[in-house]
Amino acid sequence: MLGKTHAVVGVTTGLLIMQPVSATELVLGTAASLIGAVISDIDVGSSGSHRDAGKMIALMVSAVVAVGVIDHIWHIGIYSRMIQHTNIVRIWLSVQAFLTICVFGMRSRHRTFMHSFLAMALLSGCLWLFLPSTVGYFAVGFLSHLMLDFFNKKGEQLFYPAKKFCGIRLLSSSGLVNDVLFGVGFLAAVRVVWIFIRKIYLH
Repeated sequence: MLGKTHAVVGVTTGLLIMQPVSATELVLGTAASLIGAVISDIDVGSSGSHRDAGKMIALMVSAVVAVGVIDHIWHIGIYSRMIQHTNIVRIWLSVQAFLTICVFGMRSRHRTFMHSFLAMALLSGCLWLFLPSTVGYFAVGFLSHLMLDFFNKKGEQLFYPAKKFCGIRLLSSSGLVNDVLFGVGFLAAVRVVWIFIRKIYLH
């Protein structure tokens, strides 16, 4: 599936499964689900599609910036929550570890390390070090990506470093199924976000 499809499916799945109960959790959960859903495809640069890898990175950076802007404008307590149970050294170390794993992933072959349970566990561990409340959303988003790509014709190396590629291998990355999933996923994501906004503010 294409990145935009992974994004909307990941956000919808993450919010529906994790059920945010506050504005802070809704914003952080949406961003974490989105990043989890698209981060696997930073390895597409290794297969020659550098522009697609750049799009994935830009989308993740945009999500982080959006969280900061929302927190600054509406003062919903994201920054204070981030530093509540941690310190600057722990945040720095976890961010450095997260980026190191991503750099390794970018240099890996497509649908290998970054499409594995190992990558999900390592990246989730980095998030847990300074923002534990986002780990569930991130992991669900990541798993939604693995689930969709499981049906890709090329398969994926789920149990990296084991060399076997797993998958049912029915679909291509783009095409009618991708378009349908994106359309349904986009409408579902908008609907789910609106439902939780109403639930949080009108409860």
